[in-house]
Amino acid sequence: MSRPGHADRSGDPGLAQFFTPGPVARFTWEVAGALARRTGPLDRVLDPAAGAGVFLQLAQADGLAPIGIEVDPGLAERTAVSSGARVLCGDALRQRFPEAPEGSFDLVIGNPPFGRLGTFPGFDAADPAWEVFEVLEAGGQRGRVHQRRRGFPIDQLFLERALALVRPGGVIAFVMPEGFLANDRHQPVRDWTADRAAVLGSVCLPPGAFTWPGLNARVAVIFLRRRDSREPRRAVLVRPPLDRRPPLDAYLQDAALAVLGRSGAATPTALIFRLAPRRLAGHRWDAGFWLGRRAARSSTGGRPWARLGDYIEHLTYGPIVTGTRAVHQEGGVRVIRQGDFGETGLRGGPVLRVAPGGPFDPERSRVRSRDLLLPRSGAGALGKNRVAVYLDLEPANVGCFVDLVRLRELNPFFLWLFLRAGPGWQQVQQVINGVGTPNLSFAEIRSLRVPLLSPEEQGTFELRYLDEVLPWHRRGEETEAIRRFRTVVADLERRLIAT
Repeated sequence: MSRPGHADRSGDPGLAQFFTPGPVARFTWEVAGALARRTGPLDRVLDPAAGAGVFLQLAQADGLAPIGIEVDPGLAERTAVSSGARVLCGDALRQRFPEAPEGSFDLVIGNPPFGRLGTFPGFDAADPAWEVFEVLEAGGQRGRVHQRRRGFPIDQLFLERALALVRPGGVIAFVMPEGFLANDRHQPVRDWTADRAAVLGSVCLPPGAFTWPGLNARVAVIFLRRRDSREPRRAVLVRPPLDRRPPLDAYLQDAALAVLGRSGAATPTALIFRLAPRRLAGHRWDAGFWLGRRAARSSTGGRPWARLGDYIEHLTYGPIVTGTRAVHQEGGVRVIRQGDFGETGLRGGPVLRVAPGGPFDPERSRVRSRDLLLPRSGAGALGKNRVAVYLDLEPANVGCFVDLVRLRELNPFFLWLFLRAGPGWQQVQQVINGVGTPNLSFAEIRSLRVPLLSPEEQGTFELRYLDEVLPWHRRGEETEAIRRFRTVVADLERRLIAT
């Protein structure tokens, strides 16, 4: 028998069975239980996607008699034996169980399956049982009804069921894809949920917290209270720092204290943002968005800003060629890829070259001198805030994960340094999102704001890069190049704050 809080690492990826790691399960249970007890006794607990039963074991260790629902018959039987809890075998989404009446549970807790409905075995888009789900319409995806159903995230359907099963004033604690908190396309479902439940907390887990064979998901734990006459005073949003990976146990301990209102400012392991739940209407639920928004507004000394999109002449990404990989051709056109970006500019050394005019060298993404190049995804590139200005005259193109930004009336070197400075990087942190890796869309790039420095002031920072940083970068003396580069960035930051 598994001990309470220990998650079996087995599972069926076809059924999206990636079970909750023990530290995450214990954190979720302890915080959810404390929140639920604030509005009454905690007696009735349900896990609608019981899996290996880790939450059932934790509830029983607290002297409760929880109920689980599991669609996999073999797993349901094993979980009932290992946990000693009551496990109902069936589909928690489409079936109704007399033992689990709606509106009767003090706490609904779980780690629902991730993925699209259409990827699950036996899915039938024509099944009338899907017609009862309001989030299928709230989600607003275009296309025919059956197409919407096939592409809809199954975790959001479980969220609707949890809201139906929990009593007014009861608590929901779910492990969810981080994209649910951050992606623009999920805003309608976030708003639909917020109309019915107050957000008590959202905790983005550090990268690697959910890493299994075949899965490396960025996930979060959300805590909701089904609305009743009492309104919580604040939602607490927590995220790990981007520049380091804190120990998971220490991070979860600090996150628990924050959500339960037992800690004050941010800690070395956790960044915290508090706000009234009503302010989340129409906005993201992740701490990065709100922390970036606050920091960006306070870091430029009141100087007016302009929208970056107003200065973009051309914005594109490299070619996506399905079914084939680029083959190196000596003397061909250079391709700039994510791995070519260093902190102080594009790296030297061997590069990929492709046939001129071929599928990997379309005219639309040909690079010109002074174009700004920006990796648009990945923890090792976008996540490290790698940017560069193309300085050479030889023909080049960009890879499919690199964006080309051609500007008018805005100095590309100034923009590069600004995006590296606090006010710029905080904005990027505010808008990047993604379940597996961080991503930045064209709309998010255009939405970034830049301070209105004169062309002469912008040109001063270009000259400083060319004179103070570039010679060291080209000689390969990267340590000194980075030191000088960061000095220029810090001077720009001070210049913005002082005005």
